[in-house]
Amino acid sequence: MTGVPSAHPFAQEIKFVMSCNLAFALRQGTQHAHVLAENTALMKAWMKGMVGLDVFRELLVNLYFVYDSLEQQLDSHQTHPVLGRIYWPSLNRRDNLRQDLAYFYGQDWQQHIRPRTAGLQYAARIGVVGLTAPERLVAHAYVRYMGDL
Repeated sequence: MTGVPSAHPFAQEIKFVMSCNLAFALRQGTQHAHVLAENTALMKAWMKGMVGLDVFRELLVNLYFVYDSLEQQLDSHQTHPVLGRIYWPSLNRRDNLRQDLAYFYGQDWQQHIRPRTAGLQYAARIGVVGLTAPERLVAHAYVRYMGDL
């Protein structure tokens, strides 16, 4: 594979993932985690439509911070040899989340939202990954863009 120096600490893993179907490899590698997540009490209630509006609004707030961080990182690494292959701005959700937040909180939504500590920590972690090991953003993008559907 071109673009990944052989001395890179994750060169072998990157070559493997890029040499096979990325979606299949990620799906197989995360299958157990998906089963565990799908069977939590919150997810079961969510699938039955039993989650209240306040919980949904809080989810949107936290997702906004996560997607804002992720999309900033993906934008800044769009020419990266690995990330450039998965850079599809048409998937971006940040602007749609802003519209949703304006709907639920009003046009001055920024003054009314308070993310959870865990949401801020996740967003900050994405920033650290972008600075230290940007190829690992592939996993975050997969989880968010495929897992949040």
